[in-house]
This record gives sequence, C-alpha cells and structure tokens, in this order.
Amino acid sequence: MKVSITIAIFMIFLTLQQCFAVDSCIYGKIITDNQNTSNTYWFYDTTRSSDQSYRQYICNQTVISRYWSAFGMEKTYWDDGMGYYDVCNVTQPLARTLNSIWVLENSKNNAFGSNMLNNAYSFAADRTNHLRAKCGDGSANANHEGAGLFDWMAGYNGNGTTNIFWPAIYGLNVVARAGTILHEARHRDKGHDAEKDCPDKGSCDSSWGFNGANTYKALYLWWYGYYASNTTSTLKTMALDDAQYVIDHRFKTNPNLRVR
Repeated sequence: MKVSITIAIFMIFLTLQQCFAVDSCIYGKIITDNQNTSNTYWFYDTTRSSDQSYRQYICNQTVISRYWSAFGMEKTYWDDGMGYYDVCNVTQPLARTLNSIWVLENSKNNAFGSNMLNNAYSFAADRTNHLRAKCGDGSANANHEGAGLFDWMAGYNGNGTTNIFWPAIYGLNVVARAGTILHEARHRDKGHDAEKDCPDKGSCDSSWGFNGANTYKALYLWWYGYYASNTTSTLKTMALDDAQYVIDHRFKTNPNLRVR
C-alpha cells in the first residue's frame, strides 16, 4: 500500500513538472509552425542585425536598470540563459532586446516636434507593463496578452504584457525589433480588426485609418528611414523596406502609400 501511494505521488510530481516546465530554447533556432517540415534556423549574426554595434550603449548598469524598470522586466523571464547574468552578451535575448529599446529612445530627431519617431519610446514604455522573453513556436514575432476583467472594464484591449519570441530576437535586425516592441505596445489599446483578411493572412488591420499596430509600426519605420539619429544608412534602408512591407501586406484595404 505504501509503495502504491509513493508511486502515485511520484507520478503526480512528474506530471506537475511537465505542466510547469519552461520551454527549452536553442540559440539561433526556431521550430517551424509545421512540424513536418525541416526546422528553420536563424543564426545570431550580431553584425548583420547590428546588435554588436549597439552593445556599447546598453552595457551600462544605469541604462539597464532604467529600461528594466520602464518595461517591467522580471528575472523569471530573462533568466535561464536569456541573458540575466550576461547582460552585455548580444548573442542572448536580453541584450538584443535592450538594444532595441535603446533604439526606440535614442533615434529621435530634435529637428522635428511630435511624431512617431520621437514618441515611440515613451509610448511603448507607457503601454508595456511587462516585457517578457519566450521561445514561441516560430509562427509569430511577439504577442500582447489579452485584457483581464479589470483591464477590459477600463477600456483596454490588452493587459500590458508583451511576449517577445525567438523570430523577433534572432530573425530581425535591431530596428525592426524595436518596431515590433512598438507594434505590441499599441495592442494595449487596439487589437487587429481584420483577422486574416490581408496579403499576409494574419495580424491584419482593416485600413491605415484604423490607426492600429500596423500603422504605428509602419510610420515609425518610415520616419526612422529618413530622419533617425544614431544610426547607419544600411539600417535606414532596411527600415524603409520593412515599412513598405507592412504597408503592402498587413492591411485589408491597401493604403497605396510608397515610402520612396
């Protein structure tokens, strides 16, 4: 009888371990949405993503602490190889994410007043209660968690928690990743209203005038491509390319806008 009880308790323990286990992530590897196909690999080329260039700005405890607080980052989600104990290592998720937050804050152009480029950091910080790193399944760059009861009653679409996944961490350059953080922050107020009804068949907004997450991201990248500070011509070109992609693929009604 005692043996049976012991075995039963052990089996319950194993089940609980499986239920609460954190996903295992592999640096540079993304599991594709279709498990029948070969895995897709994103190699952490820190030069191509420009993460190595931005390391000098975020490898500073004052900067780290400020961003950590502003975006409600928690050790639980940035530990276990995510970079908590190696913050300056740009092959790990935390440094890459901090790089993109730095870009949001420091690409402003003081020659202009209020615009998406200059407001991106304050908006993202205000709308993000928690920024968390997770593996994901390879099908999305990030998501914004849905609103709980009290958030919903207050008129919010989301609860303020952004989860950033492997495709954004290892598949995007530092500016595109910044645009993704801004995109998800917009979901605190608005979700996508066209579901799969756009060329990308997902994350679709009905129109430019809906003023949703896709408009915010495209506008940010558009402004960045022409007027950003503390950047390179290569990153500006990439930003314009990404802005055009969003405009052409993420709206039910094509805005018919050209960034060049």
